[in-house]
Amino acid sequence: MMNRSEPATTSNARVEADGSPCAKCGHVNSRNANVCEKCQAHLWVVCHHCGKRNRRSDNSCVECGHRLHRSMWRRVAKRLTGDRRNISVWQIVLLIVVVWCAFKVVIYFAEYSPPSPE
Repeated sequence: MMNRSEPATTSNARVEADGSPCAKCGHVNSRNANVCEKCQAHLWVVCHHCGKRNRRSDNSCVECGHRLHRSMWRRVAKRLTGDRRNISVWQIVLLIVVVWCAFKVVIYFAEYSPPSPE
């Protein structure tokens, strides 16, 4: 298992000689291309930790070993919460009121006894 302090070791000999393969469609592009000639996908990502330019198909930075892409859980969480993750006070108060009302309704029906027929 690789530490974040260790650089990732990848065999880039063929890639550097032939060009950069697209992570999306597999098309081999010229070495200095920034986007795929076939599908227009970005070929490179920049490491947020050290700033090194890496192939999009790499999982970790070749310079510092830092993760380049978000995990599946983080992507799902971002789609669910959007860009805002801050919860305001009124949202918490509203949640408490709704839970309290739901609790009272459940208790009311649990303790309800129909009138006896006479």
